Amino acid sequence: DRKKADGYGSQSDKAALNLGVYTADIGYLSSYDKTQESIDYLNACKNLADKLGVSGSFDRATLEKFEANISNKDSLAALLDDSMKKTDQYLKDGNNSKLGALMIAGSFVESLYIATGIVKSYDKNLLSEDQKNLVLTPLMRIILNQKKSVSETTRMLSSVEQTDPIPSIVADLKDLESSYNALNIQDKIDNNKGSLVLSDKNL
Repeated sequence: DRKKADGYGSQSDKAALNLGVYTADIGYLSSYDKTQESIDYLNACKNLADKLGVSGSFDRATLEKFEANISNKDSLAALLDDSMKKTDQYLKDGNNSKLGALMIAGSFVESLYIATGIVKSYDKNLLSEDQKNLVLTPLMRIILNQKKSVSETTRMLSSVEQTDPIPSIVADLKDLESSYNALNIQDKIDNNKGSLVLSDKNL
């Protein structure tokens, strides 16, 4: 909930993590044309960036560009990506690679949470099985293809100072990595059994 942003201000770790989370939420909201909610989340991002001392990545000019491009999904995605990169660089330049890692992890985990949530909450009775698979299979493939990103995020977080909340996030990501490994995705695809991976149980 973006209204919780004020409560994260006193803890830089939570501010960085949730700055990443909110950035992913903006991408999701804007893709469903929820313009006002997207702008509300942008303002929450600005508040968190201010508290982290990286306000340059979410300054007034940037917010105005966001608002002007809120209905242009490609432009908005490019602006969000640019702001995330700027923030990460600001944090690294200030010897805060831990906060940069948390921000990127927050964005990745939230994106994966949104993608799995869409599949999980999809009304199974809305369409026939074939039609449902036509809609959900591409999204399931995106989720399955995040195996490498899970490993990269785990490595990134493991390389920074191991103070809270990093160890618990790393432990959760390692569990997720194990779940991906247990699916043997590539092996099933190579043996023309890739469709077996695309099930509610595996999700």
